Amino acid sequence: MDQLIKAKIDATSNHLCSKKLLRLAIVITFAITLLCAIAFGTMGLEKMAWIDLYTALISALCLVYFTLSNQIKPTAWVLATAIYLCLTVQIYQFSEYLIELGMSFTFVVIVMAASGAFAASVIWLGIVLTTISLLSPHSSSSHIFDGFFYAFTQMDVFSLSAIIIGFSLGGIFFTHQSFHMHRKVYAASCLDNITQLPNRVMLEKRLETYFALYKKDQKYFHILFVDAEHFNKINDLFGHDVGDDVLRQMGRRLQQACIELLNSDVEVFRFGDDEFVITIPDHLPAEQLQKLAIDLQHKVGSDYKVGDYELNIGLIMGMSTSGKSAKSAKDLIRFADIAMYSAKKSGAKHAAYQESEVSDWDRHFIIHQSLSKALEKHELRAVVQPVYESPSLRLMGGEVLIRWNSSELGPVPTDEVIAVAEASGLITHIGQFIFDQSLEMIKQLKSTTDKDLKIAVNVSPYQLKNKCFYEYVAKKLSGKPSLSASLELEITESSAFVNSQHATQALLKFKEMGLSVALDDYGTGATSFMSLQQGAFTRLKLDKSLLDDAMLDDKKYLVIKAAVDSAHSLGLEVTAEGVEVSAQYELIKQLGCTAVQGYLFSRPLELDDFITLFQEQEFFSHTPPRSSGLSP
Repeated sequence: MDQLIKAKIDATSNHLCSKKLLRLAIVITFAITLLCAIAFGTMGLEKMAWIDLYTALISALCLVYFTLSNQIKPTAWVLATAIYLCLTVQIYQFSEYLIELGMSFTFVVIVMAASGAFAASVIWLGIVLTTISLLSPHSSSSHIFDGFFYAFTQMDVFSLSAIIIGFSLGGIFFTHQSFHMHRKVYAASCLDNITQLPNRVMLEKRLETYFALYKKDQKYFHILFVDAEHFNKINDLFGHDVGDDVLRQMGRRLQQACIELLNSDVEVFRFGDDEFVITIPDHLPAEQLQKLAIDLQHKVGSDYKVGDYELNIGLIMGMSTSGKSAKSAKDLIRFADIAMYSAKKSGAKHAAYQESEVSDWDRHFIIHQSLSKALEKHELRAVVQPVYESPSLRLMGGEVLIRWNSSELGPVPTDEVIAVAEASGLITHIGQFIFDQSLEMIKQLKSTTDKDLKIAVNVSPYQLKNKCFYEYVAKKLSGKPSLSASLELEITESSAFVNSQHATQALLKFKEMGLSVALDDYGTGATSFMSLQQGAFTRLKLDKSLLDDAMLDDKKYLVIKAAVDSAHSLGLEVTAEGVEVSAQYELIKQLGCTAVQGYLFSRPLELDDFITLFQEQEFFSHTPPRSSGLSP
């Protein structure tokens, strides 16, 4: 544990424990002295009763002062001195009550110990014993030291001393153990158990302090939200022990980098999972803040070694500054998180929060929160976009699409749903839901018709990278070749994934299971012709933008025509999607596409409507959809 952090935690813990124990000691002192005052009053010992009453009153005043000022040590010293003086007067006036009164001196020691002043409490113990010895009837004023030692040889004073020592030392030991246990509990609640950095609780407390200074003196401050890039893959591939070791190294590097780059009281906190937060209490210009992010990333580096593993993990940072938009610590953290996500989405390594992003990212945040509950609330549903053979316009199947009508947001566009699901990791559960819906759809269609069909389901690259998805699909299709033959997986074109050897091997495994594999949105990425020759795909789906380009530019038409012809030479089917007008369909026939889909032919349908449409297959094989006005 960093010594500075340990010192801060110990100091804070001692302060909190002192407040609790001192308040308890004051209340006990007040209660006992008040009871003694009442008892002495009923015994007719009015002077003793008044002295105890004064002590109770001073205790009450100390409690009020302590509550208002939180001054621990001054309160303890005032109360201990008041108890000492009052009891000394009582012993001096009524020496026959030496034993009973002397026991009350224990409270002096316990009050000081409760304030955390253990050395002072031992000194007070010596003062108390000396005072009792000097005020003992066996003591001689002319020979004080002789009386001191003689007093301790007397049975009553010796017994009294033993009792006082026992109670006082017991009180010191008890309070010391209370401090020790409080430190351990407080440290556990304030430190992350993996990195030993201050945790989220400490972060929020620190930001509350900074916000108070900002509201009082307009003292600006910044926070950096740090995310470890692709860290979840480390846990999945190598296990959590390796992931924890990486986090420990990352935390130490961030701390060291902050010490080297900044002289101010900068702190690093573990926010959760693979996220850290850095607080900067000094105001920095925007350019300097940006430079700091770059320098931090450079200092921390991205190479980590854990055992035999050599890992590369970069950092992505989002920055936010106290200002009018942030009303609380949680707002400031959320704004920095938004900036970090913006950097991640844009491919940058760092970004500063802009207030203009509030509405967009607030919506992103709300979608994320609502989407996690959408499956439980049965708000997600599957619809089918019919796919027609070209040029016959025979209905040959459909593409399963997701629709979400949120109880809070209303209908949410599919693009937003997928983007948030992929960014948050919810795509796994949503993808399984759509896959299950697709299988149920195929089963129902097969129960109503014996005609061939092909139902396509979109699969995110994030799902394909996870071996659990392959196992899930294999389990669902085990011993069901008819389902496999009717199912087609669609993966969106992405050069970073589709052109990789890992992707090719994963897709070939699905083909071995009897599934068809389509490359969706072809033309928006950079899939190489060599990748298509690997045999992972059975179909290409031309993106709508290619059709628009081909209609406007003859040269682009020739390029797209060549691409379609090349696909056919590899034995691939070609589907044109997003067909909305008759002119596009005429172009598609010229290009030689083997299938079409789009609003010209049909909008996405509910399952029952799609089944009805499929049952009328014979009608559509001879007559095109009435809405298109086309003839085959």
